[in-house]
Amino acid sequence: MANESPSGCLLAILRLFGPSQSRAPDKVALPYLRRDYLFSRAEVSFYGVLNNAVAGQYLIFAKVRLADLLYIPRGTPARQSAFNRIQSKHIDFILCAGNGS
Repeated sequence: MANESPSGCLLAILRLFGPSQSRAPDKVALPYLRRDYLFSRAEVSFYGVLNNAVAGQYLIFAKVRLADLLYIPRGTPARQSAFNRIQSKHIDFILCAGNGS
């Protein structure tokens, strides 16, 4: 699978990070490869158990960035430093109430 050409959504995403659009799309040479799996075997197993445990009471979201869940208020001393500590971290699974909470 590693030698396959990207297509569909993956190709559109890769184009965002590639050279200017003046180049023909079929000549884009980028170092990115599509992963075969989004979850590890352990994560798939845990997701199944979690999904059964909540029985439709909650929405389950996976691989959510911590920076999408938290924010640092303006005026916080060393705000950028605090953000840097969370910007690349993610939560494997988060449960959300279906009422928009």
